[in-house]
Amino acid sequence: SVPKKKVYETGASRSDDVEGVRYDLVPAEGVEAVAQAMHEGAESHGDHNWKKGLKDSVLINHALRHIYIYLKEGHQVEDHIGHACANLMMLKWNEKHLPEFNDLGASWHIEAGSDKLKPNIKDIEKNG
Repeated sequence: SVPKKKVYETGASRSDDVEGVRYDLVPAEGVEAVAQAMHEGAESHGDHNWKKGLKDSVLINHALRHIYIYLKEGHQVEDHIGHACANLMMLKWNEKHLPEFNDLGASWHIEAGSDKLKPNIKDIEKNG
């Protein structure tokens, strides 16, 4: 289908196909933090290594690890929020490109505040 055309007060026109997608609302600091985390990952594992396939549970576990460390320690050593967001962006990519890597199953759909996930976050226990 052909996108609708929007005519501006100057007479210029553009396709109106970005309605509902507001890139102007995405904070540049967040994009930069994710880019830095991806750069660090590429230095350790190679460019686009994650596209070879990481199970969804691995990406979620790493994102949660960074979130929990941030909650305990802040950004003392690394940008944990940037790393958590990078893992979630890779998870979003998996959702579209590697749906067969969704290994979450019913056991991952737990109630908020449950201790069931805690044993999977081994690094947090060491830092406690």
